[in-house]
Amino acid sequence: MKIALTLLFLLLLGLGVSAYGQTAGKTEVFVAPGGDDDNPGTAEKPLATLQGARDTVRRLKQRGLTQPVDVVLREGTYYLTEPLVLDPRDSGTEAYPITYRAAEGARVVISGGVPIEGWSRREGNVWATKAPTGHEFRLMRVGEEWAIRARYPNYDPKNPYTGGWLFA
Repeated sequence: MKIALTLLFLLLLGLGVSAYGQTAGKTEVFVAPGGDDDNPGTAEKPLATLQGARDTVRRLKQRGLTQPVDVVLREGTYYLTEPLVLDPRDSGTEAYPITYRAAEGARVVISGGVPIEGWSRREGNVWATKAPTGHEFRLMRVGEEWAIRARYPNYDPKNPYTGGWLFA
């Protein structure tokens, strides 16, 4: 009897896991900055982008939802090269909602920005690099802080609204 119960438990446990990280009660689609959109979206082989996750969820929905879907974003920054467009095809139902969320304890950033690399220090506290072509930007962050771009005349912290801009 004990062996039969153990086998039944293992069988039920095995039925709770499938290709997308399906567990009892919900399907999970995983996304990670180091993933690949050719992956199936499992915990072991996550997708790379929100667009890839959205398209995977659309395919799941076309087959018919049988349980809620969680899109789980792992820790990191997700750079969007274009807006993420969600429409009625991306909606769940009252019985089977579709949820996009960060993994437990993960810090996730979704950014429309462009990373600028190749910085070198010049004289004093001046840093320089070549800006990526085809991008115009007004705001810049360095880590968690907003940075002040070089300008003429120099920025005047005593006059933050007009100090540091040349008006004609």
